[in-house]
Amino acid sequence: MRPINPYLQQLGFQADDRVVVVHADDIGMCHATLPAIDELMAFGLVTSASAMVPCPWFLEAASWHRRNPQFDLGIHLTLTSEWRRYRWGPLSCRDEGSGLLDDQGYFHGTTADVRRQAKREDVRIQMRRQIDLGVRSGINPSHVDNHIMIAICDEFLEIYLQAGRERGIPSFMTRDHGNSSEAREWFRRRGAEWENRGQPVFDHCRVVTRRGDVEDHLDFVADVFDRLPAGLSCVLLHPAIDTLEIRSVTSDWRGRVADFEVFRQPSLRDHIRDLGIDLISYRPICDAMRRRPQAGFT
Repeated sequence: MRPINPYLQQLGFQADDRVVVVHADDIGMCHATLPAIDELMAFGLVTSASAMVPCPWFLEAASWHRRNPQFDLGIHLTLTSEWRRYRWGPLSCRDEGSGLLDDQGYFHGTTADVRRQAKREDVRIQMRRQIDLGVRSGINPSHVDNHIMIAICDEFLEIYLQAGRERGIPSFMTRDHGNSSEAREWFRRRGAEWENRGQPVFDHCRVVTRRGDVEDHLDFVADVFDRLPAGLSCVLLHPAIDTLEIRSVTSDWRGRVADFEVFRQPSLRDHIRDLGIDLISYRPICDAMRRRPQAGFT
């Protein structure tokens, strides 16, 4: 058995405890995400969320957070714009030389294009601008994370870590990810390095948003919680209410709407409680990080 996550130990948990941050991504990406997160946070199963600063409905997401500062909200650092007819671009520049722009003047549509073309310094500036605008708009960010794992690579990892450290908040990282043995080994190695520097690292990460058939989504999500190992886990969802807008934005709208519907079900709340799983937000993790001298804030 792996030793207990040092942040769980610092927060008073035991090695066999299952502790979970239930996190909603993509808030402000479109309007349909806003009533969804408002209801889910009030219901209580979702304990954390992050907002996409470059996106069209970000300012309303910031307004929601100003009205509800008790809820956990981070900055979902964004360097890609992956849909064909609903798009967004950089805050920092419109310079083609930055490598941040595609031939339509928006962010690139794929992580591969960003990692191949974007200049490291322009990525650094862009991340800072997104965090700065989030703070100026009234968000007190609990953490930073990154859209479609764009920053979790050798090219941008240190820039991403520094983006959180400059604000004294965690940058999301997990040691349990990847579809290949090489990818999983990379996450284990880099996660250990991150943790040795005093940064929080999740032991496990599970994405519950699905494409295609979602008729059994409640059972699917319950099974994800059933199978979570001991340690600090992050369960990721992408909730949205069912609107013409979300149906027009993305072909995976059914999965996003299913996330919203399932995470407001009392039966799921009861099931998680009966499993003895502890749900927490990023806030206690952030507070614990600030108390650790080796976190090395600058």
